[in-house]
Amino acid sequence: FFLKNIIARRIAISDITGSGRPLMLLGPTGAGKTETAKKLAKLLSDRQEQPAVVVFDPIKRGSYEDFRAFSGKTGIPFVYTTSIDDLYLKIINGTGRRIIDVTGHLDFQEKIAEKAPAIEKVIVLPAGARDEKMKNYLNRFKDRNNITGVIFTKLDEEDSLGHLCHNLIDLNQPLCSVTTGLRLEDIVIPDTEMLGKLFIEGSQWKREESALLQ
Repeated sequence: FFLKNIIARRIAISDITGSGRPLMLLGPTGAGKTETAKKLAKLLSDRQEQPAVVVFDPIKRGSYEDFRAFSGKTGIPFVYTTSIDDLYLKIINGTGRRIIDVTGHLDFQEKIAEKAPAIEKVIVLPAGARDEKMKNYLNRFKDRNNITGVIFTKLDEEDSLGHLCHNLIDLNQPLCSVTTGLRLEDIVIPDTEMLGKLFIEGSQWKREESALLQ
């Protein structure tokens, strides 16, 4: 109980549900942005928030087929573009709660972030990333753009999770969400109680969470 209170005082939580504003996912290649976009869109859909996914990827055409299959399975609409100017138009003119999945190439992300400075943004990072890599990536954006916080992915690949507590304090960013597995349902918007379990109980918390979801 004492440790959970300390963690709650040191780490902020930012709830990215319910605002209705577009939300852009940024982060390095392989961080899990695309899967996080799907999971977040499914979560918002389950909460009757009418999400739509906007996909920007001029590099990999496979992203289009991936989201087409996702849309067919869930009924969540998506649009796809390879142009930064067209992406901006789709963001400002689209309907529903737009979740924007941007390719992991940093040059593209910086250009898009500069063109849309007022759009709410979160940085998606894998739980196993090194501290310096996280800091260096975040520093490319936080002084210039509207960063809401961090989403940590792939928690199921880590044996312990205590290092994430240190990372959040060091990054000085709120925690928005975590993803805990491969299923669309494996996403958590943490509250204070869950935050303590996450960092103190680690793998035990993950096993209990999985049992509840089955």
